[in-house]
Amino acid sequence: MPRIYVEWFPRSKDIQDALAKKITEDVVEIVGVQPDSVQIVFKENPKENVYKAGISATIKF
Repeated sequence: MPRIYVEWFPRSKDIQDALAKKITEDVVEIVGVQPDSVQIVFKENPKENVYKAGISATIKF
């Protein structure tokens, strides 16, 4: 069973649902599994917890 993890900044439920649907469709097509075997796990990271090159994502991203 494929399990795909997505780490990102918080998004709306509609966007999350749309992305999960598209990822599932692509995995089914490419890997050849049934849709009910695909799991998508979202982990939301608030911008204040993310840094790039030592700079907070709240300032620059």
